Amino acid sequence: MKAIAKRSIYLYLINPINMFFSLLGSLIVFFLYLLFIKQNIVSQFQDITSSTALINLWMLGALLTVTSLTTSFSAIGQFIQDKSSNKLIDFTMTDISAINLLNGYFISSFIVSLIMQSIVFLFVIIFFLIIGEPLNLTINQYLSLFPIMLITSLTSTSFNLMICAFIKNEATLRTISSIMGALSGFLTGAYIPIGALSDSAKNIIRLFPLSYSSSMFRYTLMSPLLNSLPKKQSLFLEKFLGLNFDWKASLNSIQLNITVLFLFSFICLSMIFLMRKYILTTTLSERN
Repeated sequence: MKAIAKRSIYLYLINPINMFFSLLGSLIVFFLYLLFIKQNIVSQFQDITSSTALINLWMLGALLTVTSLTTSFSAIGQFIQDKSSNKLIDFTMTDISAINLLNGYFISSFIVSLIMQSIVFLFVIIFFLIIGEPLNLTINQYLSLFPIMLITSLTSTSFNLMICAFIKNEATLRTISSIMGALSGFLTGAYIPIGALSDSAKNIIRLFPLSYSSSMFRYTLMSPLLNSLPKKQSLFLEKFLGLNFDWKASLNSIQLNITVLFLFSFICLSMIFLMRKYILTTTLSERN
């Protein structure tokens, strides 16, 4: 298991082209924000103190989720490459069990997702500092972000491993990767505040589990600024900007987000566990 994980991480990190394309979804979100989205949203909140910093943090929350989703998918793509080249079957001929084999790919994808989230986070912090718009996060915020990154990596990797269980070749992998890169920004609420969307669009975002990761990131990043505003204004912005999806549940927003992410991860991993023999059987039949 450790050998599979180390190998997959190494193959991801030594391929700069693959790393670039795995970050393409994040780059699209970031540059669309800078070129078109930022000024449009900030202009709607000109009467709010620190509106620019607030919207920069709003974007960062979704950007970290998009990064986790697309980079973990790219890293776990090594599973499909090994599958299509029949290396996966060679691995199964050793004494490694099916579940440990899948765990190796899972761990490598999880670690890659965590590393790339951290890199993108540092890049954005430094970028806004250079252009004169420092985000001024506190130590507590930095410490609170790491557990959210862990949960986000867990959910992204579980989701992507479940998807890859049904992919048989690299052509399909590339197609799904392109679709994911295009849709990830919308599904995580990166382009338009959820309060500005139609009810049907809101429901689509609410039904996508990783949007709750964006919500947690945004809550952690934006809460200090929001708490400095009048309560009525703060509550409006929480709902409009997607810090609270307001399902009218008995759980508060943080409890709801964590519950959704862990429950979804558990479902995905349970499906993978149940299908582990099917995945390998399918590969064997393809080789024959």
